[in-house]
Amino acid sequence: MDWLPSITTTTLLGAALWLCRNVLLQRLQNSVRHEFDEKLENIRSKIREKESQIEALRSGVLDGVSHRQAILYERKLKATEEIWAAVSSMAAAKQISEIMSQIKFEAAAKESEKNPQAREIFKAVGKSFDPEKIDALSAYRARPFVSKLVWAYYSAYKAIISQSILRLEALKSGWEQDFSKSEEMVALVKAALPHHGQHIEKYGNENVHYFLDELETKILSEIENILKGKLDDNESLNTAANILKAADALFNNDQRI
Repeated sequence: MDWLPSITTTTLLGAALWLCRNVLLQRLQNSVRHEFDEKLENIRSKIREKESQIEALRSGVLDGVSHRQAILYERKLKATEEIWAAVSSMAAAKQISEIMSQIKFEAAAKESEKNPQAREIFKAVGKSFDPEKIDALSAYRARPFVSKLVWAYYSAYKAIISQSILRLEALKSGWEQDFSKSEEMVALVKAALPHHGQHIEKYGNENVHYFLDELETKILSEIENILKGKLDDNESLNTAANILKAADALFNNDQRI
């Protein structure tokens, strides 16, 4: 029976070791869990910090975008005023255009070439007109901020006015030659107002003055679209492209209008 104390001692020692192992294992697990929780919370804290930074950045970007949009809209608003100011500055020239629409240019040019008194009459017609008062610069400043269709209609309007002024200058100087470009002018007005195509073809270059009022209405309508924030659709872009192509042919091919 001497072995009994040995068994008891061994058993007790084993039990003690098992308990110690469990206690140590539990402590180790608790320690690891605590360290993991701390690291997890630290990661979560960094994530929240990053989210706050991203939100702040996003908010700043959106504020910046809104600010730029507000500035752009303000510039567009000013541009519409500049375009209309340019149109309005041609009021006196429009009156010249109306007078010239009543004159048969070829016959008047022949008379002006040989008759000094005729030249004096035409000088009197243009006496109240000052070309320096036409504010073309404002329109050019506005161009990047207005729709293509506004610029296209403005270009057609300016072309009709310019032709009338050029013809009056020819009559004042006694030039029989017509420096205007009839075919190109007809093509331009047809591109701007295609629904009047047959009328324009029938009466040609001589009656283009009578389309100025409608072009003014077109310009105002497109200005209203800009103020409402409407964008050019494909039809508008195609119309503008056709008008501007015709305008380029009129103004850029040579020195005539």
